[in-house]
Amino acid sequence: MKNGINTAGLTKLQSGIDQIINVVFGIFTGITVVIVIALLIWAMVKNQQEEDPMKRKQNTHKILWGAAALVLIVLAWGLTAFIRNTQGNPHAVVTTGKETASAALLNIFTQPIYYNLKV
Repeated sequence: MKNGINTAGLTKLQSGIDQIINVVFGIFTGITVVIVIALLIWAMVKNQQEEDPMKRKQNTHKILWGAAALVLIVLAWGLTAFIRNTQGNPHAVVTTGKETASAALLNIFTQPIYYNLKV
């Protein structure tokens, strides 16, 4: 309760909306990754069978754009997971810089829910 206003219902609604968005985004991202990988494999196979140098060049461009799209999808997926895990997380720790970078990196990978942020 904030300032005499009961916000429990809004908090529950926000939690439900967040869960729906997470499921939809996860499914959409997974399907997109599978489609991009399938198209990359198809373009590579087509490129191997093609004898015309101009069409090979076009297929090579398709492969490069597909690889770039795959990288962007994975980066967006990781960035949204990072933001989602650190926003409003009371356990997110800001370090003073006294620990080494490798220790901070190890903490990030061994504690995936809690991120150590350097100042």
